[in-house]
Amino acid sequence: MDKAFSNIKGGLNNPLDTIEEMVVDNSWPHNRVNENTLYVEISGQWCDYFLSLAWSQDSNLLQYACTYNMNVPRDKHDYLYNLINKINCDLCFGHFEFWADDGWIIYRNSLSANNDKNVEEDLILQIFTHSTFECDKYYPALQFLIFEGKSPKEAIAASMLKTIGDA
Repeated sequence: MDKAFSNIKGGLNNPLDTIEEMVVDNSWPHNRVNENTLYVEISGQWCDYFLSLAWSQDSNLLQYACTYNMNVPRDKHDYLYNLINKINCDLCFGHFEFWADDGWIIYRNSLSANNDKNVEEDLILQIFTHSTFECDKYYPALQFLIFEGKSPKEAIAASMLKTIGDA
């Protein structure tokens, strides 16, 4: 994948075109809903995630969101908000959200493609890699909270244990 985006001056080029080429080259399931929206299914360590990418030509902004496929019982919503707040305090880039009406837990971030900046495929690969890394990193904490009844503090502590060696 040695192709690079053309200069995005004035929003002339849509980065979703190149992203879609990469997705097709990798045979990842996807759906290009319209010129400015692309959905991609990507595999993580614990599960598959749904990555949505949206391009805003007016603001030269590529927004992306990686969604978990989890059903959160209503009685866990307040605990989940607390856990997400604790997680977000540790993040350098992006943030997690819970959309209670839809039941979605998502990781969101964006990339500003300033007029004088070339966006390369390596950066797009970083989006995919970073999104799945962050989702995988906190997947166990979410599972501990939602299905094991752990408190937010206990869920993070239990999920952040480091394994030494191989079994």
